[in-house]
Order: sequence, then structure tokens, then C-alpha cells
Amino acid sequence: MSLWVHVLIVASISLASFCAIMLTLRTVSPHPAHLGGLGGLHACSNMPNAVSSADPRPSFHIAPLECPISEESASNLLVILMAGQPRTMLVHRDGPYLHFECRSLIFRFIDDVEFLIDAPHGLIEIRSASRAGHSDIGVNRARMERLRQQWNDLLKIKGPA
Repeated sequence: MSLWVHVLIVASISLASFCAIMLTLRTVSPHPAHLGGLGGLHACSNMPNAVSSADPRPSFHIAPLECPISEESASNLLVILMAGQPRTMLVHRDGPYLHFECRSLIFRFIDDVEFLIDAPHGLIEIRSASRAGHSDIGVNRARMERLRQQWNDLLKIKGPA
């Protein structure tokens, strides 16, 4: 056999193995037991695959959203904004608490996105965390900063809190 045939065989086996590992990781990522709720959002684990306004560590911290509107209006607006995100669905809504799942395009990994509206203090606590894998290569932070920009544009807010 020629060198190119050997290269194609090795590349095919490598790609198939990579896909099998990714699909296995996706299927073994259980629903997280440590999501927040009405009592508050949680800090991030020690893996660099999440951001949270409840986490004081600089590499995990993200500023909460400013909220100059009522809890009900903020909740409805967040649902609308998140509905515009690809492969995203609302999983749980309980008053000021909202939980969404966002799936990655190819392997369908799940990221949990949470909001806790604190309208009396003019803030929305935010958290976005990957269920599987070690690093998210900045996906969760980028998602939340894009959402912040959309939120600020709709409400004419100048910048992060």
C-alpha cells in the first residue's frame, strides 16, 4: 500500500476514536446536582469551564447584569433573549430563577446557564457552566458577555456593573 493509503487509514481511525470519546463524554455528563435556585447561584468548580457572578475568584468571576426593570419584565426579557440563542431551551423557571440548557453544535455537550433576578438591588446574578470536559476555551464567558451586550442594547445600559 502507498503512504497516502496508510495516512488515510490512520487519520480515519484517529477521527473515529476522537468522535467516540466525545460522544461518550456527552452521554456520561449527568444533570448537575449543584445548580442554584432561589437561595442563590453557586460558585464554579475548580475546572476552567464556567463563569459565575457568585464566584469571587478573578478567573471565574463575571459581573452580574444591571436590572433597572421589574422582576417579571426582566424574566420575560431573559426568556426572549435566550430563545434567540442557538440550541438553547428553558429547563426551569421559578419566579426570579431561570435555568437554561445550551447544547454545542457538533457533539451536543450541555452548558447550564442560570439567572437569579434581584430586582430590588437592580442586579441579575448569572452563571454559565459546562457539564463535561475540563476547559471550555472561553465559550461560557463569551456567551454571557454576548448576552450582556444584547441586554444592555435593549435597555440602553452603558456597560457592566
